[in-house]
Amino acid sequence: MEHFKLWKWLILISILGTACSQEKSTTELQVNNETCKPENISAIKDKVNQQQFASACARRGQFKPSEKKSW
Repeated sequence: MEHFKLWKWLILISILGTACSQEKSTTELQVNNETCKPENISAIKDKVNQQQFASACARRGQFKPSEKKSW
């Protein structure tokens, strides 16, 4: 029973420690015309976050279906 209490506390501490130590991700930045300029994307130092943000910028916008054509 004592081991159960110990594990419960260890899990709680590890969850709280990881939740509090996360930095703000660049994917949380607003994806708009101003932030998606190449000079703003290249200013992101972390390459993984830079690639994720550039990918989000490339996928912004709306789907516009093409007009129906009858050949």
